[in-house]
Amino acid sequence: MSTTGRNEPCPCGSGKKYKTCCLRHDQDGASPNTAKDFGQDIGKLLAETEFTSLEEAQAQLDLLFAKKNAAPIEAFHTLSATQMHSFLYRPFDSPELVHFSTILNPEISAPAMKLFSLIVDAIGNEGLKPTAKGNLPQKFCREAARIYWADQDDIHRLRIDSVRSEDNFFDLHCIRLLAEMCGILRKFKGKFIIGTKYRKIVASQGPTALFPELLKKYLTEFNWAYGDGYEEIHIVQQSFLFSLYLLNKYGDIARPQEYYEDAFLAAFPDVLKELQDRPYLTAEQQLRRMYFLRTFYRGFRFFGLAELTPTPSENLYSHYDVKKTNLLDQVVSFSM
Repeated sequence: MSTTGRNEPCPCGSGKKYKTCCLRHDQDGASPNTAKDFGQDIGKLLAETEFTSLEEAQAQLDLLFAKKNAAPIEAFHTLSATQMHSFLYRPFDSPELVHFSTILNPEISAPAMKLFSLIVDAIGNEGLKPTAKGNLPQKFCREAARIYWADQDDIHRLRIDSVRSEDNFFDLHCIRLLAEMCGILRKFKGKFIIGTKYRKIVASQGPTALFPELLKKYLTEFNWAYGDGYEEIHIVQQSFLFSLYLLNKYGDIARPQEYYEDAFLAAFPDVLKELQDRPYLTAEQQLRRMYFLRTFYRGFRFFGLAELTPTPSENLYSHYDVKKTNLLDQVVSFSM
């Protein structure tokens, strides 16, 4: 008699596929407590119910699995295992749960679009000659830094002089790579140009019309671990929709970054097993910092979905309070 399929949501409630979650524990005879509890439910059903056929028994088991996977889970903040499974594996193909808008206010206030617009303006109709390494030219990078950090604090303004190439300006480097991944930006006859299809869009609607495409590419394909010095830990990026859900649900008021870090750790506690303590950082400290850096600072802040306010820190690492922006409500809406 079949139970959980390899590609179905794991009955332990993790939201992951069974084959990448408790299957390995079940095969080793060491299931997590949640899976053991569910096994007891199955045993009780089989012991207390008389079935007239194998088909009837299977139908009852299917109902039990469906009920388990549809039940809200506290660690998922009222999401069920089935909903979390959709968040992780079908974030842009679950219209019953979430909708991403493709038509937005043209006056988008997002650091990513500020830099993208500067690139588009610099390219113009003549193109922009790259460096020998294939990066944006130094003069443009310095000018972009000056404009980008003009209204920032003294520390950011001091960084302008340190920008000697695109490699010294991560946000600019990121949006350039992202635009190339989308096919918006490409090289032609030794110059950066905007692709023909995208030139027409920019000419008629402005650069911000490409925000949805850039955001989707960033969320789903850009390597969030790029250049940050931490382990890969794919679930940090894979769970982006859960993080957006949390920000949408709790972001009306400013909360310390630990609020979202705690929620992530509670939802995916097994992730800590993928990390080892370092001399000056425990596995949990590494996970917290990579999660906040990748998801909120480099991700949601960069695309204008979260407002990060610096707060006093007890160590050398920056610390922030987090609040959602009006743009987040325009970009994504949830139906639960």
